[in-house]
Amino acid sequence: MTNIHTAEQLKVALKISETHARTYAIEHYNTPFNYRRQNEPGYLAISASPKKVKKAIKILGSFLTRLIQQGVTINLACPGSRLCPSSSLVMDGLYFPLRIKEVFATQEVKSKHITFTQKIPTGRFVIEIYKDSYHRPAKTITTQNEEEWPDKASGVIPFLKDVVAQSKAHKAENELWRKQQEENEKRRKEKESILRERVEIAKAVVEDIRLFERAEIMRKFCDNAERRSPSEEYKKVIAIARSVADWIDPTTDYKDTILAEKYRATDFI
Repeated sequence: MTNIHTAEQLKVALKISETHARTYAIEHYNTPFNYRRQNEPGYLAISASPKKVKKAIKILGSFLTRLIQQGVTINLACPGSRLCPSSSLVMDGLYFPLRIKEVFATQEVKSKHITFTQKIPTGRFVIEIYKDSYHRPAKTITTQNEEEWPDKASGVIPFLKDVVAQSKAHKAENELWRKQQEENEKRRKEKESILRERVEIAKAVVEDIRLFERAEIMRKFCDNAERRSPSEEYKKVIAIARSVADWIDPTTDYKDTILAEKYRATDFI
């Protein structure tokens, strides 16, 4: 069972979580191994001393029952950091990792050679709700009166709704920013495309001008050669030169089919 929507499902989850919490209960302090196991997926995150596990279950049961009544889903496999409790509250698709933790008192213990500080469970509990950071709770709930836990749960609802509203506003801003970025990128690509096209056309025209000038030079040469009464043999040269000039000229569609079998027009400039 991953998602809890009803009081009956919560009873089942509390039962299996109680067994799990007793297996990895606190003695005088949390060892790193025990602390990780207390936050495992599939169980409500409970950090309590052996004698106070039942009390933790009672508090958590009354607290979560009120939240379920108000439409909050409980999830036992919250996606996130391994440092984060896997049990969480879910509202509008947002996950709020949650744990119940026994409060410690510190006590100095003196031995023959050293003095050290020891953590002692007090039997008082705090419920931690996380938001963005997995290292620090966003909301901490505590009370000396066990009868107040359901009312404390009702007080959590405005906090969850406020975070959901902030998240939606943030997503809307991000979506607007994303669309603006996409539009800017689209305009940038269109501008680059136009620029490339203009550059290619400009280069092509410059090349056409060069070819046209060369063709005109060849035609002027042929005109001058003809005015000087060339021999019959040289007239053939002039005819071929005119044909090549027309082939080079980009403003004509002429093609020297004989030369084109092995050459390009630009090979003759």
